[in-house]
Amino acid sequence: MGMPTDDATFEDRRGRRLAARYERPSDRDPAATVLLAHCFTCGKDLKGLVRLSRTLTELGFGVLRLDFAGLGESEGDMGEQGIGGDAEALIDAAAWLSERGDPPALLIGHSAGGLAALSAAPEIASLRAVATIGSPADPEHLTQTVDDRTVSGDDGDDGDDGSRTVQIGPRTLRLPASFFSDLASRDMQGCLNRIEVPLLIAHGPDDEIVGIDQAERLFAMATHPKSFLSLGKAAHLLPREADARFVAYAVGGWALGVMEQDGGA
Repeated sequence: MGMPTDDATFEDRRGRRLAARYERPSDRDPAATVLLAHCFTCGKDLKGLVRLSRTLTELGFGVLRLDFAGLGESEGDMGEQGIGGDAEALIDAAAWLSERGDPPALLIGHSAGGLAALSAAPEIASLRAVATIGSPADPEHLTQTVDDRTVSGDDGDDGDDGSRTVQIGPRTLRLPASFFSDLASRDMQGCLNRIEVPLLIAHGPDDEIVGIDQAERLFAMATHPKSFLSLGKAAHLLPREADARFVAYAVGGWALGVMEQDGGA
């Protein structure tokens, strides 16, 4: 029997309709609700995140994963408000869940979604734990990733408005200047200092997109209580089912333990 899945939309503070999917256990009420933030350009239907979400439901969680603006089925332009805009979307999604009676207790951010999750976490009062998966410590890491994929020529990075055309896999994207100004102004140390719930940093030593040095920096920047989880040989996008399920069981088990220690899930 498959788990119940609701397709949903909610309106963010900028009036855009953002698309989401909410999955929950088929045989019980959720022990807690998870809000899951996807990686740069990925979307809610990335295979690794779908497997991660569905394995979390096996552990008893309800899981909401959403498309950030301009991606998947959501309205808006990708990158217009940068990581700050994605953080706002997570805060708005948390408010929408709370209005439904399902306030998120665990926030998980994958890759660049981790930057958004860490930025949003201090503003979501219902959280009892936060986790990142393969996330950078420094927004400038994402800037460098974009720099490495900037397309040269008439449609590339030589415009007067500061926007750039980048090639991400098979996709060609135009990122506005506001995307880069947001990255440059983002104070991740300040965000980490304001997170008052346990933080888990999960990262693969062989991650080919975000190096393990970023996890080391992130762990050093974070305040206690904090934990680190090695993902072994897992690739960045968790394409192997075994890796996605391992991450879900490890992160989910850690979160359930945190909640029990804190007074019950």
